[in-house]
Amino acid sequence: MPDAPWVRIAKAISHCVVLIETPSARGTGFVVKPPPGSPHQAVITAHHVIDHALNWREPIKITHFPSGKQAFLDINARAINPNPARDQALIQFSATELPLPLNTVDILTEGKRLNEGVQTGWLGFPAVAPFNLCFFAGHISSWLAPDEAYLVDGVAINGVSGGPAFYEDEHGKIWIIGLVTEYRPNLATGNVLPGVSLIRSTNPLMHFYAILQKELEAAKVQDIPKSESQGGLPTSLK
Repeated sequence: MPDAPWVRIAKAISHCVVLIETPSARGTGFVVKPPPGSPHQAVITAHHVIDHALNWREPIKITHFPSGKQAFLDINARAINPNPARDQALIQFSATELPLPLNTVDILTEGKRLNEGVQTGWLGFPAVAPFNLCFFAGHISSWLAPDEAYLVDGVAINGVSGGPAFYEDEHGKIWIIGLVTEYRPNLATGNVLPGVSLIRSTNPLMHFYAILQKELEAAKVQDIPKSESQGGLPTSLK
């Protein structure tokens, strides 16, 4: 019996999804192609998942269940490019710490977005099943232009933050469109009613890549290491 469309789509992305844990938080992340010119592994997640670990220089544990491997990244073994305004963060680290499979699913081109009514899916590790990768789906309800984010009529559960959101176009091509960052309940009556999930577009990430490319090129010329808070690679990763 052939796989249903969402089964096939989820399988295409699931091997590049990781669990991210810190001493004070947990969430989901997914592998992306490192910035051009960088030889390191790159994982994107929600900024609030690693915010405390970044500020307090706590270790970050990344688990890749398909391979059964983990990496414990202290401050000297990682570089974090934060974007708190868009609740996104890019974690870079040596591939020897945790060799992850290449994510062959493309990210939606910067400047493009999906229309209302398109169905999208996402993957993550919810707190109710903390070590099980779970699939969710919903339809895009609205596009929030100032936030570069989608409102989706599906539930985002604690622990799924940072998980990849994706869809398949009319040509059968799968695209990553963003990452899940929060759930907004409906409090209009004073009680918690069904709300909507927020999926942050990858547009800021693609813009990040352009900036990182310039920084990498400048670093090659100047050979000046940058600190983690500046978004550069630690000297130990060079």
